[in-house]
Amino acid sequence: MTLPRPFIRFSLFFFFSLLLLEGQTSLTLSPLQAELTISPGKTKREILAVGNSSPSTVKIKTRVESWLLKEDGTPIFPPSGTFPYSCQEWIKLDSSEFSLEPGENRLVSLTISVPDGTAPGQYWASLSFETSESEKSEEQSGKMMIKEKVMAAIFVMVGEAPAKGEITGMRVADREGQKMILISLKNSGRSFFTTSGQLEIKDENGKKVIHQELPEEMVLPSGERDLEVVLEKELPPGTYLAFCSIKLPSRRTIEFRENLIVQ
Repeated sequence: MTLPRPFIRFSLFFFFSLLLLEGQTSLTLSPLQAELTISPGKTKREILAVGNSSPSTVKIKTRVESWLLKEDGTPIFPPSGTFPYSCQEWIKLDSSEFSLEPGENRLVSLTISVPDGTAPGQYWASLSFETSESEKSEEQSGKMMIKEKVMAAIFVMVGEAPAKGEITGMRVADREGQKMILISLKNSGRSFFTTSGQLEIKDENGKKVIHQELPEEMVLPSGERDLEVVLEKELPPGTYLAFCSIKLPSRRTIEFRENLIVQ
């Protein structure tokens, strides 16, 4: 099953880590994220398609990595085995290095084996494809290229593990002169949820001045993060009542009210 459109910001990133000279590779990857349900002791296979749309032959190295999101949503890549929801060690690839001719597409198979006794919950890792070097012809020698990395996120659900979301606070923030609302979120469950919901703001007279959809971001199990909500219009100085509601995958809605002072 493919995750919804806005689900993972990091999985849409293209990492250009080294600029060498002129020309460039252009890797394609599909899907960018995948979600599987696997019972303890069972194994499933997933297929990803990686392509080379550049005019040059490229060498590709593959890697399975653990990842987390910081409170501001920035992805980080901790060492293997350092957090309990990583499925990095469960994933085996059919090839760790290969070449792609110009215009060539290749199917990459990964086998995911969930160990016996794994506790219910959602586990995840990333699969990256990175150009290591160009297999240059004589005509291409002397040209340089961009080293490119594309990534897909792999999620594995084991058993039943409903998300347990909580809104812990709201506050006004100013980022480079732009007013926004920061909504603090906590996930004490064992599966992720996204911030699908609404923000409503009323003035001191109870008049609704803002009603807008929340940006959809992910809150990982046992994670906390601040959701940045850029307001659609500027609020004059004053005291306001803000109301936020978020729908969890379990169809339960979490809500939060807070008085906000705009200066």
